[in-house]
Amino acid sequence: MRLNTLPPVLACFYLGLVITSWNVQADSFLNEKEKAYLSTNPKVVFGVGKSFEPFVIKNLDGSFSGHDIQIAELVSEHTGLNIQFKMRIWKDIQEKAKRKEVDGLLTAVFSEDRALHFVPSHPYLSMTSLVLVKKGNPQKIRSPSDIEGKTVAMQSGNVLFKKVLESITDNTEVIYFDQIHELISAVVSGQVDLCILDETAPFIAKKIGLTDYIEVAFPVGEPINIHFLLRKDQPELRTIIDKGLSRIREEEKIKIRDLWFGMPKKSLDWSLLLKVAALVLILFVVVLYWNYTLKAARRRAENALTQLKIKDKELEEANKILAKLSVTDRLTHLYNREKSDVVLDQELERAVRYGTNFGIMMVDVDHFKKVNDTHGHPVGDRILIELATILRSNSRTVDLVSRWGGEEFLIICPELDRDGLMTMAEKIRTEIEKHHFPIIGHKTASFGITVYKTGDEICDLIDRADRADRADRADRALYQAKENGRNQTTELL
Repeated sequence: MRLNTLPPVLACFYLGLVITSWNVQADSFLNEKEKAYLSTNPKVVFGVGKSFEPFVIKNLDGSFSGHDIQIAELVSEHTGLNIQFKMRIWKDIQEKAKRKEVDGLLTAVFSEDRALHFVPSHPYLSMTSLVLVKKGNPQKIRSPSDIEGKTVAMQSGNVLFKKVLESITDNTEVIYFDQIHELISAVVSGQVDLCILDETAPFIAKKIGLTDYIEVAFPVGEPINIHFLLRKDQPELRTIIDKGLSRIREEEKIKIRDLWFGMPKKSLDWSLLLKVAALVLILFVVVLYWNYTLKAARRRAENALTQLKIKDKELEEANKILAKLSVTDRLTHLYNREKSDVVLDQELERAVRYGTNFGIMMVDVDHFKKVNDTHGHPVGDRILIELATILRSNSRTVDLVSRWGGEEFLIICPELDRDGLMTMAEKIRTEIEKHHFPIIGHKTASFGITVYKTGDEICDLIDRADRADRADRADRALYQAKENGRNQTTELL
């Protein structure tokens, strides 16, 4: 019955009956402890990871959608739980959950190490892991044995795909990324040989425009069950969630899954196809004597034009990828030295012509050689990747952050004076100092800064910001910072 077809008084009465019926239904399957939990917890907050599409999608207006969001909303409807969501990078939101800053995690796999902090709900989804390779499978990866000795992209903090990889082999080089779409991009660019994802990979590849550049090599591992992971100190929350999940009908689950992971292909209606073919054949015979030659020629021309457009599109997409890769550092995904040189020239020309101001900041990791010597280059690479993320996250959108070389980074800061540059450098230095890096723990960096002065050339700026004992690019400020004990910011006027 639709409310807009009823008189206002009857509509209100009908709505009241619906609400009363729902309350009676909820009361009938929740025990007293669970009802008490609902009354003392007006809302519960679940942590969700970034780049978990289509499980969780954050919309432009700040709301959430996706497969798991709809499952949680159905649980909320059946139980009365007021469920809200907090999104962070996956490894960060897991730490918040361990500290009980949120009530649990969505889109999670239960494992022995997670049992220290969480209890699982009943599974609400089962997924299959897939090995993804570059289109054409140039490395000929067709079975688990072919993964031996290959380079694999993995998502930081995601124990699910790490466990799948470890069940196959431990003889691989693993490169970690924060977001899932970065794994697919790394496969397409050739930075890695493969990555392991689940059935959501086609959704992500389509969203970033790389569907035509990647393919599934083979499924791998056992089916993966997805749960809510819940705080161990709130047993009533677990039982409420499980009761809510149990009341979701199987057809509802199938409908939601089909919505976000694609409907299965329907079989062809052969009888209809034969009827259409017969009709087309009759029409074709009738008009063949005067139209065959013209239509054949037109068809060939249209096919040739379509193929040409397809090839042009493929070439355009390939050129875009190559153009981006040409100015990107392969390890950190920051801009490279070549891009920095171009932007420095542009900022200098703008400063000379319009009298604008800009500054540069040199960042050098303290005692980085000791990291490589002690722990090996793979650990050193991970340090540089995480350092790059800190630099990018704490810079302005107008700033250019690049890898200058080795463990040295350059930040170009348009329209920023000396005080602003010093404030920004100290903020980044502090973030680096307090960050916990994998394997090595804490690490510091030294900063050299300088601002444009009338008459400067690029070499003058670099000379003031880079080390004085190197003839080609001399960082006096950075050298002075290191001489003064490292982990500090030094300016050279």
